[in-house]
Amino acid sequence: MADEPLDRDDAAADVSSRPGSEGGIEIPDFDLEAEIGRGGMGVVYRARQRSLRRTVALKTITPGRLEGQSAVERFRREAEAAGRLSHPNIVPVYEFGSSRGTHYFTMGFVEGQSLATRLQAGPLPEREAVQILRDVARAIQYAHEQGVVHRDLKPANVLLDRSGVPRVTDFGLAKNIDQEDGLTMSGDMLGTPSYMPPEQVIGNTGNIGPGSDVWGLGAMLYALLSGRPPFVGRTVIDTVRQVLEHEPIPLRVIAPDVSRDLDLIVSKCLQKPIELRYRSAGALADDLDAFLVGGTISAASARFSDLVARWLGDTPQGHVLDFWGPLWLAQGIFLFVMMLTAQILLWAEVSSRLPYALALVLSFVAWSPIFIYLRRRRGPITHSERQLAHIWGGNLLSMAGVLVAETILGLPVLTLAPLMLLMGAATTFAMAAMLSGVYYLHTAAHLVGVGLMIVVPEFKMLIVGLIASAAFVIPGLQILLRSRARPDRSGSHESFHWSVEADDSKTHGEARDD
Repeated sequence: MADEPLDRDDAAADVSSRPGSEGGIEIPDFDLEAEIGRGGMGVVYRARQRSLRRTVALKTITPGRLEGQSAVERFRREAEAAGRLSHPNIVPVYEFGSSRGTHYFTMGFVEGQSLATRLQAGPLPEREAVQILRDVARAIQYAHEQGVVHRDLKPANVLLDRSGVPRVTDFGLAKNIDQEDGLTMSGDMLGTPSYMPPEQVIGNTGNIGPGSDVWGLGAMLYALLSGRPPFVGRTVIDTVRQVLEHEPIPLRVIAPDVSRDLDLIVSKCLQKPIELRYRSAGALADDLDAFLVGGTISAASARFSDLVARWLGDTPQGHVLDFWGPLWLAQGIFLFVMMLTAQILLWAEVSSRLPYALALVLSFVAWSPIFIYLRRRRGPITHSERQLAHIWGGNLLSMAGVLVAETILGLPVLTLAPLMLLMGAATTFAMAAMLSGVYYLHTAAHLVGVGLMIVVPEFKMLIVGLIASAAFVIPGLQILLRSRARPDRSGSHESFHWSVEADDSKTHGEARDD
């Protein structure tokens, strides 16, 4: 709808005092009756559309909160995303326009309350919660089939009409599945952390898709059955850390009366690796239908491939590796150089332990400033990185301890060298639990290397160097290649751009013709 010209007297008038305005906003053909909802991006009013004689919900950009072309473009995308969806469980969008610099769109007025308001009275009965979530999942599956990912599923964005029928609303963070979202760069965290999947929390836009909405649906079901979202921190940062580093408290610990099948369904939705969640919102809805009729749910039977993927996949802390490509490569190179130096000394039949100790010390003296330089570029050290540093430190101290133990026992130099690979195996085993199951393969390689050192002792330090450095060089190359192939490289995870909405309640009504 184009701007309509106003004469000078009208333009100078106090619009907040005139009929059809609310809070200083006046839009032709609409009488704004009351503010009924407010979020991080927009304000929603109940409005009367004079030409069609109907009540609608009218949304405008939040005054003073979001300005500029990007905000307008995101607002327009919300209207376009919801406007192309026609489903009984999605609030319809009617039109988009602007008037005197105020951008707005209108949508159906759902007379009732939000699911967040309903939750204030406590958890819902099982069947009611399942029926609501099943209908919402069907609506989200339809949206996915139309190429739209919601990205902000939470109880405040589901409205219940007077009959209890759920309607999904607020597509302000919606993303087109087939297109890059230039408005959401990697490193942006948009949404509500308590209901957001890990890939969205870290701003990894390349991984955000239908599986992210499956997580949101599971988080909502968790809240409907327990009365609280799966992750609740004292601060936003604390909540984000929980999403990334912890598993949710098992549903049946909080709500013991919830059935085991629903516990399994929720758990499958909230798997941090995307590939272990339901393959689609429709598959989740099918399981909820099966629960309602007493059938067998698919979440009750884990496939062997799922178990393997779980063991070999990245952990929630695995995202720290996204910046560690250069660090991993440098660590691997220095390890190999150090072990190669020790091997050359052995071939030269150097029996004194001093040159080996000097090689060890000099390597770390040379490595330390490089490590500090590369790491300082990444900002403050995270909790996960602190744990990783302790694992490394323990391994390096243990390697130095081999020389000390040999001296105390009076053994020839590096007689106990196989212990270095055994300690390396323990280190990579800990890294597998902390970062990625791929390190289990490196653990196996370390153990095989111990046998090789016994069979060909004349190459024992070279074997240590090749196997130990491979545990860093291979992942480092993979990280660098992955980062270069990522389409949204203009962003960065080094600092998040926070745009977090409170889980406020929003109500508006479904349009009715008089």
